Amino acid sequence: MSGRPPVETTEAADGFEALAHAARERFDLVVTDLDLPVLPGEELIRLLRSRPEQASLAMVAVAGGDPEEAGARLSGSAALATAPFTAETLARALARAGFEP
Repeated sequence: MSGRPPVETTEAADGFEALAHAARERFDLVVTDLDLPVLPGEELIRLLRSRPEQASLAMVAVAGGDPEEAGARLSGSAALATAPFTAETLARALARAGFEP
């Protein structure tokens, strides 16, 4: 055992459900797929960033496909982790997002 507290996660089926969770709960980190159904991940991030209480929240977007296209969709609003995902690529994205577990 590492002595770290357990990690609690909350899942959402789409971007609107994620927004509803964010309105009710406090999060230390948001990890979202750019290709969420109903409300895309980049729009979820934009809406969360518009809320003063969540403007500085650490956010990581994950995407498959072309990293340049995914990066352009984000416009620097969150760290990006592109497929293929490894523990190292996710750790680098978390660091870029300013998240320290």
